Amino acid sequence: MRFVVVGAGAMGATIGGLLARGGADVTLVDINRDHMQAIAARGLTIRHGDGVEETVHPHATSDPGSVAAADVVLVMTKSWATSDAVGSVMTAVADDTWVVSAQNGLGAHARIIAGGVAPDRVMGGTTTVGATYISPGIVSVSGTVTEETSLTQFGLPVGVARPPIADAMEAAFADAGLTLEVDPDLDQVLWTKLCMAGTAGCLTAAAQITIGDMFVSPELMRTWQAMFEEMLAVGAAEGIALDADSVAAHAHRTYQSVGRHWASMAVDVREQRQTEVDAMCGEISAMGRRHGIPTPINDTIGAMIKAIEASWPVS
Repeated sequence: MRFVVVGAGAMGATIGGLLARGGADVTLVDINRDHMQAIAARGLTIRHGDGVEETVHPHATSDPGSVAAADVVLVMTKSWATSDAVGSVMTAVADDTWVVSAQNGLGAHARIIAGGVAPDRVMGGTTTVGATYISPGIVSVSGTVTEETSLTQFGLPVGVARPPIADAMEAAFADAGLTLEVDPDLDQVLWTKLCMAGTAGCLTAAAQITIGDMFVSPELMRTWQAMFEEMLAVGAAEGIALDADSVAAHAHRTYQSVGRHWASMAVDVREQRQTEVDAMCGEISAMGRRHGIPTPINDTIGAMIKAIEASWPVS
């Protein structure tokens, strides 16, 4: 199979690199020219928590216009960069190409469609793969990658039958040491992910701690529970029926598994980069207002992160 990964920072490069190690034809695309040049020249070095390092060899480029058509375009950019990123790699999107978002927050798949991709060719998804950018050509990964216990889920558009390529995608991920499930219910996948990543990402960004540190903090986990319950209430108003116990259990297992891993939004705050808060607790706050549902915890955490962003010097 031929994959193009657009937004190949830490997680995108890791997933793409592992797919290449498993035998897939993978091209990474990212605006970080140094990162892409290092991978093209020397391969991607993946550092595991147990001290083991491996090098994998996907193709890599910072010239999106040079990328040929693929079976799957995996979008891993920040949510706010989706439209520009997808528009830049339309040379990779043929009539039979599937475009898959494994991004944070809500709305990314809609932005992909708005960018010109057919609605029945877009999947949204989630993954528990954890990775951190170290330097050009080097990433470190969480225990879910090292132990091959990660779970990636892609949801199909409403009314679209499971396509034959789903089996091939699941097989390619399995060859990479990753578990992929192509699920028929896109909304369930996206909201389950939001309840896991939108809570932990925003909380750890505001507190500037790791996911593992959040998980062992009784005070923060009480705050997490309140955020979670607000998301469930808003989701129900949107017509999304989630099983609270199973979604919470999935989130807790993931937090325990990734351990002292820095969520991408927490890293963005630390590095003074634009965050994805608007697509996470910001989106919950906006939906809550539309439905008349109070979301005080999401409102407060979102406001804190926006205030932190506003304090940074203008570049």
